[in-house]
Amino acid sequence: MKLTVAVLLLMLGANGCHKLHANRGSLIDSATPKATDGLFSKQELAAFTALGPIDAHAHAYQNAPEFFALFNRLNLHILDIMVTVTPNDTDLMSERNKAWNFVDATDHYVSFCTTFNPFQYNKPRFSSNTISEINRDFDRGAIAVKIWKNIRKEVRTPNGTYILSDNPAFSKIYRDIAARGTRL
Repeated sequence: MKLTVAVLLLMLGANGCHKLHANRGSLIDSATPKATDGLFSKQELAAFTALGPIDAHAHAYQNAPEFFALFNRLNLHILDIMVTVTPNDTDLMSERNKAWNFVDATDHYVSFCTTFNPFQYNKPRFSSNTISEINRDFDRGAIAVKIWKNIRKEVRTPNGTYILSDNPAFSKIYRDIAARGTRL
């Protein structure tokens, strides 16, 4: 079902993205909805955009005009969630930079959910470095932190046991997040 909805939204948005450049402005005007050749009638599109729809789980880091036009056309807001899949901190920093560039380029349509690298849990200064990274993201506008399933599926102790999200290595990080009153 999620895939069907996503495909329908992308088809609808892609159908009218080229019109944004010609109009040089918002395609959303609830009083006089623009014509569409897509899957929705004018009234359905107006009703949909009036909802201010939110995609609460996205991984989008590409600065493409088609994305921006889609967000504008549908009045679509997304939560862009950072992903950490490798032990390499450089990979996470690169993804973080791409994600922030995307968020910054989309005006107010994208909110940012940060993450941290759990593969480094047993390194010196893990907690303080992670807290600094997360707080930098919060100061920049991030609204939440995502903990990935790789904590219980890929990250292991030196003796081979999988670590879990309640591992003491994460305690200071969780306390800092809670002290800020933000979401985990």
